Amino acid sequence: MPNEKFVDWEKINNGHQGFERLANEFVAKEIGFDVKWRATQLTRDGNKDGIAILYCYLPLAGTTEEQIWMEAKYSLTQQNLSRYKLDSTIVSAIIEGNVKEIIFITNIEIELSVEQKIKQALMNALRYNENNVAFFSRWTLERWLLLHPEIYQRYFPDAPQIPASFFQDLYCTDKISFHQKSYSIQYFTEPLQHLYTDQVYNSFLRIFSPADQTARITSLNAGLKIKNNHWVTDNRIRLKQGINTIELDVECVLPAAVSGPVIRIGDLELFCNRPVEISRKTAQPTVSIASQENIMAAILSVVSGTVPVKGFVFQEIRGAGANGKTRMIEIIASKGLKNKDTIVAAFTDDQLMNSRLLLDVVLSVLFYYLDLESIDVAYLHELKKRGLFISSYLEDLVGAREQPEKLHRLLSKFEAADHILIPPLARLNDKLILLDDLHKLDDSNRLFVNHLLVEIGKSQLTGLAVVAARESYFESAEYLFFRKNNISRAHQLELTIDDVLDSFKKNQLELPELTARVLFSRQKLNCLLLIDLIRQLQDRSEPFDDAGLILFFREFLNGDTYLQSVLNRFAKTDADQDFRAVVNAVYLSSGGVLPSALKDHHKKTVPQLIHFELIRYSPDGRIIPYHDFYTKIFRERYQNRFLECFSDNGYLFTEIEETKYRLMCLFEDEKVSIQHIVGQLRQLSEMHRFYPVIYILEPVFQQENRSAFRDRLGAATYYELYFMYARAIGHTSKHYAGNDEIKQIIQETAFLTDTDIRWIRIKALAEMMNTSFEYLLFDDISRYSVLLDDLFNVLIMGGEFEQEALSAHPSYILADEIRILKAMSTDDFTAGDQLYSNLVDRCLRHGLWDKSGILKIRFARTLYHADLPRAKQLIQEGIAERLKFTNDVDDKWVIIGNFEIAFLMAISEGLPLKNVLNAHERLRTDLFSDYRRAMNALAAIYLIKGDLAAALNIFTQEVDITRAPNPRFRAIRLQLSAAYEYLKGNTRQALDHLDQQSRLFVPLGQSYQDIAAHNIGVVNAKERANHITIYFGGTRKEDIFYIDARLW
Repeated sequence: MPNEKFVDWEKINNGHQGFERLANEFVAKEIGFDVKWRATQLTRDGNKDGIAILYCYLPLAGTTEEQIWMEAKYSLTQQNLSRYKLDSTIVSAIIEGNVKEIIFITNIEIELSVEQKIKQALMNALRYNENNVAFFSRWTLERWLLLHPEIYQRYFPDAPQIPASFFQDLYCTDKISFHQKSYSIQYFTEPLQHLYTDQVYNSFLRIFSPADQTARITSLNAGLKIKNNHWVTDNRIRLKQGINTIELDVECVLPAAVSGPVIRIGDLELFCNRPVEISRKTAQPTVSIASQENIMAAILSVVSGTVPVKGFVFQEIRGAGANGKTRMIEIIASKGLKNKDTIVAAFTDDQLMNSRLLLDVVLSVLFYYLDLESIDVAYLHELKKRGLFISSYLEDLVGAREQPEKLHRLLSKFEAADHILIPPLARLNDKLILLDDLHKLDDSNRLFVNHLLVEIGKSQLTGLAVVAARESYFESAEYLFFRKNNISRAHQLELTIDDVLDSFKKNQLELPELTARVLFSRQKLNCLLLIDLIRQLQDRSEPFDDAGLILFFREFLNGDTYLQSVLNRFAKTDADQDFRAVVNAVYLSSGGVLPSALKDHHKKTVPQLIHFELIRYSPDGRIIPYHDFYTKIFRERYQNRFLECFSDNGYLFTEIEETKYRLMCLFEDEKVSIQHIVGQLRQLSEMHRFYPVIYILEPVFQQENRSAFRDRLGAATYYELYFMYARAIGHTSKHYAGNDEIKQIIQETAFLTDTDIRWIRIKALAEMMNTSFEYLLFDDISRYSVLLDDLFNVLIMGGEFEQEALSAHPSYILADEIRILKAMSTDDFTAGDQLYSNLVDRCLRHGLWDKSGILKIRFARTLYHADLPRAKQLIQEGIAERLKFTNDVDDKWVIIGNFEIAFLMAISEGLPLKNVLNAHERLRTDLFSDYRRAMNALAAIYLIKGDLAAALNIFTQEVDITRAPNPRFRAIRLQLSAAYEYLKGNTRQALDHLDQQSRLFVPLGQSYQDIAAHNIGVVNAKERANHITIYFGGTRKEDIFYIDARLW
């Protein structure tokens, strides 16, 4: 019987030591390795009694070539080993390419599908055949012991008890289950409950045969057909003496119920492990796309090896939405050869899920044969101990696996370089990497994936990567960075009028060519629309005449015909609560739902919803919406469904997702707590967690008509959230500064008298004063300052605010801070210093250590040209005061202050550059605008050192960024570019940059102009010293080019 236990392992003599001797004897007698194994390691699984013993055999003494590894795993508590993590020593040896064979022996049962998947992946990794990887689990060992009672009695105190069924001709320990043919990074697939016609599935069997023989294999169910493969030929299956591990390819040919006996091998009947239904998929019209067929042929010729390639090859599939890019990725994946590790990732609108998916891509490239969930930091440390290169960055990523926001931030720190993620000497199997819907990635994830592809291209890996996305992705700065470093072949996927005509013809429909060219030349179809158009024409009982056909097309293309057909599909789920629960969970999540997360009574609805063409499976096994267009329709038309996802029949989302969806529920549920939502957003904003703020608020403030939200939220709350959103954009976006949003708030609140709104307007005015300083718009500072003072006076005169409280208000302090910085920037040093002293005293009088700390760090920058010792002291005091207030080393101004100190110490005292680089990296997370500004400081250091290549690399990193630089940033960048050209001997270009810089300097004081004029004289001088340094005050030497560090 399949679940029958023949041996009581608790009785084995000497526990794991007895099992060790048993494993050695089994290998000697059954595999023929009668050699002296060297035990290299013994590990205990946690605090349980699971013991793993690792052995190594080196056929040639003293060499590391052609190692054979055996792992013996013994446990009394574990019954089934459904996932397995190979010992780190074996993994290191695999990656370094000197393992010939692996033998795994255990007294625990292993799920056969898992065993086969691991075995196939290991065969790929070792580049050998199936005889080089062997798994021997509980049932195999027990049967061997009972067949050899003399061996059994040497290891156990009792006599073996052998059941009668044990002696039948063929014996199988498994029931039949069906699995998706897996090609994705989710390598371990669960048994399926529903099958579809015209699909091929995997089934796995372990069969004992008393002798080598060929047996007849037949299907006992009319809906199933056994296909030929490595084990089966024309309904005959080859069995060898002993245990046979078999992978069957089973095709579903007819709708049927599958239960009871399913397959017969010889006289042995195999039963289904659970009832399964086979359904016929909804018939779809045949759509022909010539470009799709051409692209498929070109890519598959590389995948199959028909076209020989060297190194790593990159291919692009470009095209508009709903034209079949995803379908092509799935077809390419299904054609992947067994000697290639196929990695598929389909990205979603959930950026945190995308970050996790990108980490899985990296781990799959390195450890394709491991269950990804089993890889943790401790395991990576073990690999490092074995001599395998593991970067600290990879350890950080794995350590943040269960902290989505931290992982997302860490990914943004990745920059392509040699061997950051891929070991330099890795001998990994050929890879087929398929990345779909890359246009859904945000800046950080998009930057990571392109840097990753660059590193893969530079590594010793071989294989093919296919990336599919809409055109916007391939035009992005992040992808342009990839194209600068790699050669990639672009394929354009498009649906042409000729394709439309051909598709009509193949579906026995008439379409005059002239009519098609007139109708479809102005408004392009996509595949979704074309399929629905053909269906509607096929459903008509009578054909159209020419005039009627043209009218129908116009209504279809311009009206709501297609929209209504999609809504009709959703309407089928209205009456059934189980249907509604699954649809809600899938369509309201950002990244789909895992089947295992569904409740049992909801799982039954999945086949029907697939039949309705409302959901589908993603390549990595998630249940996702049928198409993005459907998601858009659902969220626009079924906002009331947001409420249901929090009911007893719904599914839980992350806290951030829940906040986002509750915000979207405001129109439907009066009980939704607005203050709770606002409280969470305030907390996120105060903690500088700007990415979640954007994620939650973007659906509100990216739509054109926001009046409904303003009415529901109330004007005060609406503008508070709008201000949070604008600040988050300013801090994190590579493309927008948030200024337009803040100006909009100021404009819209100009005549509103609500006190709470006035406070928001005050914050916005102070923020624009700060922005105007960065943009060198000193007249605007004065204008916003007048508006701010007038507003404070109104509040004081109205009795809503006291004069003493005014002096301690954050916005008032920020405004005074900007007035100080403006005075110092226009060389009004006496007034600036006096205003500074007054403001510091005021902050300390009110106990505002946090504000005092910020002020000291910002004021210190204005002193770099005149009093460096005082500047250093003020920064150190500022850091200390921020820490006193926040007790947080990750505080924004602590990080900024530490960078300033590291920079100054590197220049003035020659301390290591790595301190500056490390401090700079800390700025990247959530402080992108400061990170970008500080890049100029790094460029200055490289120019001073004469490292022009490193300085140029800093300049070229700007291609990743489309956000327009402010004038202050442009001024220092022009000064640095002039220094670069000066060192290269390009006088004309250097003078041009200095001339542009001088024009930007017009609002600034004479001290800035003097340095610029001095540099022009240096560049024009006949005698060149090619000496560059930072100007820290004193008399300027005529042969030195000075950089003004105040600008950043």
